[in-house]
Amino acid sequence: MQKSVFEIVCTDADWITMRHRLLDIISTEHDSIRIYTLHRGTLDTAQHLGHSPPAPHHDPLIY
Repeated sequence: MQKSVFEIVCTDADWITMRHRLLDIISTEHDSIRIYTLHRGTLDTAQHLGHSPPAPHHDPLIY
């Protein structure tokens, strides 16, 4: 079992496209993807512990 966490900031239109692509590539019998939708502005209040470069939440993301 592998557990990974990804942060994705996208428009509603991009999310629809990404959701369809994910459904095309996963095995719905064996794979599971859990999605948490955050309210706008939530990323501005995020707290960070430990060493890591700041997440570019307001810059375009390439995936």
